[in-house]
Amino acid sequence: MLVMGYITCESKEQSQMIAQKLLEQKLIACANILPEIESHYMWQGKPEHSQESLLIVKSESHLTAKIEQSILALHSYDCPCVVFYEATGGLPSYLKWASQQLS
Repeated sequence: MLVMGYITCESKEQSQMIAQKLLEQKLIACANILPEIESHYMWQGKPEHSQESLLIVKSESHLTAKIEQSILALHSYDCPCVVFYEATGGLPSYLKWASQQLS
């Protein structure tokens, strides 16, 4: 099952580094980086906001635990946003290609 991972990072450079490592480990088929997003959230009881980068990855559900482990080892945040969403459909040729890219 194809999943999309939504990961916030402190910078475009961190998103690029994590994407590259996940690709090298064959844990993701591809990644998209939105270099700048504005995030608003509560942290330690206080409202916060910051400029971050958004990393979107495509993978398969059986690899999510390994992806999470890699991100925790590479990420600078104590509690990074890492969530996965199952794809409910997709172009069959793309789904086949994505699956072929993974370990």
